[in-house]
Amino acid sequence: MPPSDRTAPRTPASPDLSDAAIAQRLAARRAFILGEAVASVVPGDPSQGSKFDIAACLHTGRNLDAALARLARLDGGPPSGDMFWVYPTVSVMMAGPQHLDPASRDRIAELWRTYWPSRGDTENHWVLSYASLYLAAQAMPDAGPDQWFNGRSSAENRAEARDYLNHWINVMTSQGQGEYDSPNYIEEYAVGLAMLAGWADEPAFRDRAKRALDYIFYDYAVETLDGLYGGAHSRVYPRHIMAPARTAAAALGWLLFGLGDYEPSERQVTRHQLREELPERGAKLLALTGYTPPPILERIARARTTPYVELERKRTRWRMRHAGPDSFVVGDRRTVPVYKTTYVDPDFILGSSQGGLLQPIQQQTWGLIWRTPDAINRCPSFFGCQPYASAIEGSMYFPVDPDVVTDLVTRSKSDYDSPDKLPGGSPYDQVVQSGTALIALQDIPADALFQHITLFFSRDLEHTIEDPSGWIFAQGGPAYIAVRPFVSGEWRPNDWTGFLAGGAGGILVSGDFDEWGTGHRCFVSEAPRNGYVVQIAAARDFASYSDFQDAVRTRSLEFSVDPTPTATFTALDGTRIEARYGDTPRINGTPVDFAGWPLFASPFGDSAVGSRCLTLRHADETHVLDFTDVPWGHSTQPTVGSWPLAATSTATAPTPGEPTLYAAATMTGNQRNTATPSDAGLFQRLPSGEWINTGPRILGVASLAIHPTQPAIRLIASADGIVRSADGGRTWRKTTGWEVVDVRAIVFDAANPDLVYAATMWGPLRSTDCGQTWTTTQRGLDRLYCQTVVTDRTHPGRVLLGMEHGLYVSTDAALTWHAADFPDATVTHVVQSPAEPTHLLAATLKRGAWRSTDGGTTWSAVDPTTAESHLYAAAIAPHDPNLLATGGWETGVRVSTDGGLTWTDRSAGLPNRRIFVLAFDPQRTGAGRLWASTFEQGSWFSDDLGETWQNGGLPGGYGADYIFGPA
Repeated sequence: MPPSDRTAPRTPASPDLSDAAIAQRLAARRAFILGEAVASVVPGDPSQGSKFDIAACLHTGRNLDAALARLARLDGGPPSGDMFWVYPTVSVMMAGPQHLDPASRDRIAELWRTYWPSRGDTENHWVLSYASLYLAAQAMPDAGPDQWFNGRSSAENRAEARDYLNHWINVMTSQGQGEYDSPNYIEEYAVGLAMLAGWADEPAFRDRAKRALDYIFYDYAVETLDGLYGGAHSRVYPRHIMAPARTAAAALGWLLFGLGDYEPSERQVTRHQLREELPERGAKLLALTGYTPPPILERIARARTTPYVELERKRTRWRMRHAGPDSFVVGDRRTVPVYKTTYVDPDFILGSSQGGLLQPIQQQTWGLIWRTPDAINRCPSFFGCQPYASAIEGSMYFPVDPDVVTDLVTRSKSDYDSPDKLPGGSPYDQVVQSGTALIALQDIPADALFQHITLFFSRDLEHTIEDPSGWIFAQGGPAYIAVRPFVSGEWRPNDWTGFLAGGAGGILVSGDFDEWGTGHRCFVSEAPRNGYVVQIAAARDFASYSDFQDAVRTRSLEFSVDPTPTATFTALDGTRIEARYGDTPRINGTPVDFAGWPLFASPFGDSAVGSRCLTLRHADETHVLDFTDVPWGHSTQPTVGSWPLAATSTATAPTPGEPTLYAAATMTGNQRNTATPSDAGLFQRLPSGEWINTGPRILGVASLAIHPTQPAIRLIASADGIVRSADGGRTWRKTTGWEVVDVRAIVFDAANPDLVYAATMWGPLRSTDCGQTWTTTQRGLDRLYCQTVVTDRTHPGRVLLGMEHGLYVSTDAALTWHAADFPDATVTHVVQSPAEPTHLLAATLKRGAWRSTDGGTTWSAVDPTTAESHLYAAAIAPHDPNLLATGGWETGVRVSTDGGLTWTDRSAGLPNRRIFVLAFDPQRTGAGRLWASTFEQGSWFSDDLGETWQNGGLPGGYGADYIFGPA
């Protein structure tokens, strides 16, 4: 029957919470979800249904002909989506493999051979990618290196996937989740773990994945109210914090625990117009895998008779730059702790973190939700934020140059730099909560993009009163709200610029804005130093709304915004909260004990930082989730199953030709975000001037290194690691594991090419076997970010490394490092003169260009015009050490013919002045040919030192390197 003819099972208001009754209701909801999925594949119409729907057909044995026809249509063209391609494909492979026809099996195997799916740049992306890789390798156990996109066998891929997933589980259960408590991205974690819990054939690993899934759903169950996810959140879009019932968490809460109401998929298709983006995709996969949470979780999720406080410690995502003094190291990655307080009342939830930049781009620092009927069509939400957007935030978390990171972010999160943005954290926002009260303070510098704070008042709030005392009162269903801004403001629509209403950001950001985004208003206060107090109470605790107001007015409140925002408030429960911006807050005179903050602590669960053990409690029942079974380190070798393989394709080796030019394109103008590549990759320029993609099409290709005496050996540096070819680029093999990411430069040691060095945003690497294996080499480094590396041709074993804080040198082949006599600046590029190796040129961010004529022992600044510029490119002519070129963001191309004494702007004729790469062609003598890569306007070359320029192709490219070598 069509989805619209089906009725979702409803859970009684006071359900039987025995194990048997919980299991029976879950089985009914699971059957409903699978029925909805099967009905979404329409016989005779191969345009209908997602891969999850196809998997449901295969799982149930129903509607098979239509499902296979739809699968053939979906897999008929080149794949896309990267990590969002792999898990739908694996769901088809695993849900009912006995029903797949040989043509479908062969096509899937061929796609795994030819398509290199990026593993993305976030924690949830990696969980999805590696869970899918593990299961795909399990399904194709006999596939050798030539039958996988990355040149590694099924056994190797499976072992790497298991290693990463075990590592991630260990980190999460000891230091907290990096993308924490997201009401939408909980789905990605649930999907990855559920696939493993349902389909992994290693019993111990399958059980560990199931325990990790229980762990994540405890985190949700203890902070949910009728399925709505309360508390502070990471990774949220506007819809999720304004309409909390329209989230993946709410859909999963209905499936697993019967919380709230289920929104039929027919309505979702009508509203979203894009089936792959539906919230219930996670519910479908969990239903397919048969995941069954322990019954104690539903009992915890429904235990709402008595208020309680939940304390949690999370962490930020890994910080590669601007880590800050509060950062700490896990392995070799830096992060910052996140301290959460959540007050869970039978009728509302108030939750907060301590403020600051705790999640890139998408953060809800604090928020209130309340119980309401028909939550799907309501917006039970109240919260505040200090809007913030900066390249500092983007480059803190993303391996992208600071001048372009905001632009790239806003391609997929278009509200990021809008003044009426609602999701987001700010380094100028500090929050402290005790029970039902919180204080937020802001101290915004003059150069910040936004100088205001925003308090979001949902359209569901009633009886809003601006009291002469300065308090603003409102009622959200069973919750009374009082907020006292320190500086007066004005009321504006929540979308006062019309940004979201105009459709900016598409389906993820502004889709169906007219349903959830209209009718709200915001209190906006524009002041660099500001603050507010929030007090929440249950309506049941007061005889009337007026009595609540009277009680709040009598509370002691003292505040000041000059010279430093400060506030002291006595809450309704008598607690005295003291806060001063920049200082540790005090509760009843005692400083908040951040150092002793638990991983979890509430009446329902406890876990200490570092313990990897969570104990759940409900009444007299306990349930322990213990993850100490797998130590930090590598997992065991995989077992094997069976999967028929497609025939292996063969390719002929390239015919050697004239020296050619290669270009590494990090990304292109078609790319919509930093995680999923479109036309990125390695490109080769043919004699005709045409560019062709050569090598694997992987994310963030940054450079190519060619062996100086054996040119068939080549190494690609990419965001996905290091990829090696031993046959001139005919075939490629990834030679780094999951821990290597964001490789920006790679170079052979000229004196001993068996030695290879790589610069990554997480530290340098070293290989002693020509790039086949790699080790980290960090001795002497206190920070790890680097993006350029050079070997000294005249001093074997001497290596120069450009870091976030200057230049470092090794004289023992990168075993140890020491700081060079160089400014404390981010070094973006260093180049050694091909003609005179004692001459070097370095480009930096905000410290200009620097030149050395003694091999890098001493340095002097050149070209004062660019002293404050962001320089990315540096080049020295192959036949003349005094012919120099630099380029950067809005600096264009600058050329010196006298060793840096004088400089001339040579940007006329270029499409823009945003230069990322410069290189002199070594095959051209005399003035030579100078190549320049402009931001998204392609490659250009000049045969007269920039007097004139010619279009060299690669339109839309965002280049990372030029490499000259054999074809």
